[in-house]
Amino acid sequence: MREGVAPDFVSSQKSTIVVISQPSGKDKAFNSTCVLLIRAADPTILSTIAMPDSRKLSFYIEKCMKIYFDESGQTGCVVPNKNGDLYRKNQRFFVLAGIVCQDEEDEQKLIKKYRTFLEKYEVDSAELKGTELLKTENEKMLDDFIENMLDDKHMYICCYDKIFYLASMISTYFFDRQTMIDDPLLYFTQQSALTREEQRIFVEFCKAVEIGTSEARRKFVQFMAAYPYEKFDVNNNLYRIAANVMLEVFDEGEELPEFPLPKGKGAYLNDNITHLINLNALGESLLALRIIYGKKQDDMEICHNHIIEFENEFLDTMKGEHIRFADSKSEILIQYADNVASVFRRIYTETTEVFGKCEQWEDNKQFYPRKLSRVMQKITERNIKFVNAISDWVLPIAVAVQFDKKTPKVAYNNTDFMKLFLLIKERVLENIVSMDYDVD
Repeated sequence: MREGVAPDFVSSQKSTIVVISQPSGKDKAFNSTCVLLIRAADPTILSTIAMPDSRKLSFYIEKCMKIYFDESGQTGCVVPNKNGDLYRKNQRFFVLAGIVCQDEEDEQKLIKKYRTFLEKYEVDSAELKGTELLKTENEKMLDDFIENMLDDKHMYICCYDKIFYLASMISTYFFDRQTMIDDPLLYFTQQSALTREEQRIFVEFCKAVEIGTSEARRKFVQFMAAYPYEKFDVNNNLYRIAANVMLEVFDEGEELPEFPLPKGKGAYLNDNITHLINLNALGESLLALRIIYGKKQDDMEICHNHIIEFENEFLDTMKGEHIRFADSKSEILIQYADNVASVFRRIYTETTEVFGKCEQWEDNKQFYPRKLSRVMQKITERNIKFVNAISDWVLPIAVAVQFDKKTPKVAYNNTDFMKLFLLIKERVLENIVSMDYDVD
């Protein structure tokens, strides 16, 4: 089972409704609309239905789910910019948000609900961007959005730490798959610790991927063997151990293994693309949603906001998915998804900053933790996938409880919070151990 999801809503009803519209003229003998219920397990049966040419056939999949996706947080490849930074200020986290429509009727209800919200606040632009909701003067609108536009049935969020993503690529390079299968707790605690090291490691990794030669890979492995780690016990650092073993096994001049998703070697259609985090986030979100709702690939339609430079990569990698791209100005539920993604990313990012500076108990610093608490409660943990270091996965769950309106102010202290944090961390670690990693 994937992290952060549970199959609470598994439906055994997978049927297709075929609606044959009422005919006219010479076909009036067929004087009523015919509705046939056919098992979706054998959709080929549709081609065997015979009917007069004048009759119009429309198909409606009873439980066909539509998901509208949009992103927030400097989308695209995770690579150093011209300043040598891996992300712009406050853009460490990438968030993909989906508006989940259970069926066509549900979709129309959501469209009406969002339009009503826009009309209430007299939004007169072509669309409401999530950044507008986060302006100080719009706090009333933001609170209304959180309380009345978020729920646990129509939202799904994937929150990706870009540094954790690169840490996962490095881990994949140094450790074989069996390490994760045999001891996932060790694997992910090491990966989380690596995420806490200085960015220099990840910049050097990206440079080596960019160069793409065996010599560049060797230099990176040597770098990892000699690096002065700060977050690891000297005798329990799998990265240093693995790097030294690799240098012993592969003699000088001998080709070292390729990096995961090597640039310019067929990992992507475009040789200039590498570490396309958008693609990972969408793939993992779709997998999680299928587990949650008991859906198959053909049961889901995906509408994603235009990302023109990467759309061919999506279509190539996700062959078989029913995916299309659209402009947010023409698809109102993509606008809705934009709002969810922007609000969540900003609130989550600011909360991690507050805790990182140990300012969470200052009254004037509790704005974002309180907002995050409400967002977590409205969408619920089941519908949010954190692809982050373990502590950054635990934090928002603990914040949801600690900064709840019902929590007395006397409990706003490090002692009580750490008790809660450690209890939740134990549950997260149990989740990690219980997951099945021996899957394709």
